[in-house]
Amino acid sequence: MLKQVVLKLLDCYTPSHKEENAKETVEGIAKALGLKLTQTSSHSYYFGEPSSDIAFVSHIDTVEGFIPVTEERGWIYGRGAVDAKGPLTSMLVAASILSKEGIPVCVFALSCEEEDSEGAQELLQSLKLKYAIVGEPTGVDRVVIEYRGSAKIVLTLKGKKEHAASASENLLLNAAQGILNLPPSSYELSLTPVSLECETAWNVTPSEIKIRIGARFSKNYTGDFVKQVLDAFNAPEKRVTVLEKTQPVFVEPTSIVPRTLVRVIQQLGKKPAFAKKHGTSDMNLLAPICTSIAAYGPGDPRLAHTDEERVSVEELLFATKVY
Repeated sequence: MLKQVVLKLLDCYTPSHKEENAKETVEGIAKALGLKLTQTSSHSYYFGEPSSDIAFVSHIDTVEGFIPVTEERGWIYGRGAVDAKGPLTSMLVAASILSKEGIPVCVFALSCEEEDSEGAQELLQSLKLKYAIVGEPTGVDRVVIEYRGSAKIVLTLKGKKEHAASASENLLLNAAQGILNLPPSSYELSLTPVSLECETAWNVTPSEIKIRIGARFSKNYTGDFVKQVLDAFNAPEKRVTVLEKTQPVFVEPTSIVPRTLVRVIQQLGKKPAFAKKHGTSDMNLLAPICTSIAAYGPGDPRLAHTDEERVSVEELLFATKVY
């Protein structure tokens, strides 16, 4: 059943905001697994009773770029095999087994985790969760108890527009130097430029430039990343807009969910360890409404968002047993 479910999910292309594409597929999966299905206004899918004490939370969306679904030597390739249809598959099969044993579990396949977390935001408004496992690729012997926070920054630089042949200054060169002046990345703080926009005339220097910067910061970061961005750039006029900010999350290893996950992984014959992630997930948003929470799931996180996404049936089976 694991293989059938993951192949169906991978064959259904669901980039963020296109989760509706999965409707018929998940209806068939829910019926096959004997799980009640609820579709929400954000195009998230809930399998089971949302009021259950145990919540398995993953996401149905992926990044852009379909990858043909293939199998090779025990590996299954496809967009989302790692992030996060592999973890979602193991959660669905585990929930089906548990429900037949009289243990109610709800699997939340949320929408837009890769973008604006619309599904998680919707969940925040409607439910409190007791014990939650977030289905993200951690590797089958790792339990994640910490994610960094994030912010989307737009830096606007303004200066003089001049003839390119005789310009006294060039805002584009100032922007390039400013990017080089950004502080070196560390776990505590990373400021990563992801795009630059300006006028494109051949004979005129730009008078306005917009640079998009992704900020990631740990729970121990106490600085002001907006000031650090502004200080790195030299321009007659500069302005920072923070479009979105998500706080970091940290869960004590002694909390019941991470502690139990580690114990079960150990009982199944592997050497577990707690881990922290450089990125951000829906766990950052959902932690405040949970009694205890941690992230765990099959898949090599280094393959997430790449064209080499793959997960093994062995990993899926092990994670299902852990759940």
